[in-house]
Amino acid sequence: MAEEKMVLEINEEGEISVDLDGFKGKGCAAIMDLLEETIGPAERENKPEYDARTAVKGKSNVKVKTGT
Repeated sequence: MAEEKMVLEINEEGEISVDLDGFKGKGCAAIMDLLEETIGPAERENKPEYDARTAVKGKSNVKVKTGT
């Protein structure tokens, strides 16, 4: 199985961009749904991998660390 990575970038204006790499289909959508619960609605642009079929197994633990 390919490695799954999530890259979150926050610019100086506080805008957040998310890049999911290695996630496919419903797995990718499920991660974005979870993120949107935390950071709010987002514009989505699906990569070609989105149309690939995959099984979603187990559960994900998402930890968000903020610096102040």
